[in-house]
Amino acid sequence: MLDVGSVDGLLNALTDLELGDAIPKEDIEGDWGVYGLIEPEVTVIASWKDKTATVDLGKKSEYLGDRYARVRDTGDLYLIPDTLYFASNKGT
Repeated sequence: MLDVGSVDGLLNALTDLELGDAIPKEDIEGDWGVYGLIEPEVTVIASWKDKTATVDLGKKSEYLGDRYARVRDTGDLYLIPDTLYFASNKGT
């Protein structure tokens, strides 16, 4: 059964998401496992009009408290608040 509240929460989290500046490529370690992105905790696929974006959510930064997020198409890495993670990680 569709949980309308969960869907609304996910849509709100996607709408409110502000990526800001990507972590500079020269600051990113070569091993995506450092960020929990070899096997992401959550993958969010958003489609609109003729575009699709896939965002992998990794582990939480122990120092900053935000979560690592990688946009697959660009390979850009960001730190984002946990809002999208909690809205999309409802288990199976």
